Amino acid sequence: MLGLALLVGWFALWTHSFIGFQFATLRTWIPVWTYLGLDLMHCVFAVRAMFKGDDPYVVDVGDFRGAFTAPPIVLPLFSWTWFFSAYYATMVWAGVIAATMTWSVELCRRIRAGLGLWVPTMPLATALVLWSMPVLFAMERGNLDVWVLITLYLALPLLRRGGWRAETFAGLILSVGAWAKIYPGLLIFALLPFGRWRTSIVLAVAIVLIGIVPIDATRGFFTNANKIEGANRVAPLRQAMEWLREPTFEPARRLPRIEWYGHSLITNWPVIFGKTPLGSVPGFLGAAALLGPLLLYVSFEVYRSRRRDVLMLPYLLWVVGIGTFGLPFSYDYNLIFFPLVVMCLWSARDKLWLHLMMLTVLVWWQPFAFGTDPRNFLYSKFLAIIPISILLVLRARELEPRGFEPMMDPATRAAAPVNAAAATQT
Repeated sequence: MLGLALLVGWFALWTHSFIGFQFATLRTWIPVWTYLGLDLMHCVFAVRAMFKGDDPYVVDVGDFRGAFTAPPIVLPLFSWTWFFSAYYATMVWAGVIAATMTWSVELCRRIRAGLGLWVPTMPLATALVLWSMPVLFAMERGNLDVWVLITLYLALPLLRRGGWRAETFAGLILSVGAWAKIYPGLLIFALLPFGRWRTSIVLAVAIVLIGIVPIDATRGFFTNANKIEGANRVAPLRQAMEWLREPTFEPARRLPRIEWYGHSLITNWPVIFGKTPLGSVPGFLGAAALLGPLLLYVSFEVYRSRRRDVLMLPYLLWVVGIGTFGLPFSYDYNLIFFPLVVMCLWSARDKLWLHLMMLTVLVWWQPFAFGTDPRNFLYSKFLAIIPISILLVLRARELEPRGFEPMMDPATRAAAPVNAAAATQT
């Protein structure tokens, strides 16, 4: 009943929002724009310019950002918007986001069943995800991150099937999501613990080809994107190279403006360590030093797990979620992956100390703002990486860690015995 009541409230919220074409709610963490679909509109206008014969990377497409600032692959992905008005395109894309997240919940429930965890009802689980701040934010902006989920779900059955044909197609599909949002390029390495090296190679080659074939558009994308304030993708790497030539350890001289609705570890490095000797270390190097070992450790734990195939989806979601912290700018709609990881793995049987650590997740999972310093809200997102990573490690260790074994096909996996500890968990 609770799940159904929450879903009724969610539908009422979005009905009211689309009537006024602005996100209508109480005080939330979401920086509400003056109209719905801010990010989608940029794509809609660019598609219209493209079909009119203009180069969207050169001409002003019609909104405040001027020329198009998204990767070239985005244009064909949103070419369907040519057949809709901006208003109805926004409604359709919001529906796609909601439907994708709903399917994600069903996949999470299946994984929980495979891990021997309590499985919540579909209405309750769906309501908890749809009411999460990242999902509401993604729908309010009409953001593109859901393409990462769509391509991942299309590739997942192929990855589980195995074989060079299936793995090749999986790599090609994943390359679309990788170019749509850049950070999913980490999947090149994330597939290796599952022995999917052919997919990794195809993914890497396809990423290069997708960038080279429309080379002029790719150049236009990077040129335009780097003109956006705070969005320069090259500056952090350049700063890191300069620091390596003349390293210094001292407090930061200037702190960036705090954007509570973002979670870039690169940009916010001085906010976290500004008054310490690490304050002057470039955020690119700092993020790599913190997130790199974490990625390697968790990946090793998953690799050791005998039935790592059960953990494939939550692990890949975790990797792309970690990747969003390594962008020079990253807003909280990018966090849609972490609630899904939690939905897959969190259990009542976990220790009290872990439940207490999960409070850092709940702070930003729920959408309503409360009287806390925006700096603390920002910190909660960084700290949430720790308990979510621990959940993945704990579930991996419960699945009888052994040496590397090929992933089992569904028939073999269904017949394979599950260790007693995992089978009797509730």
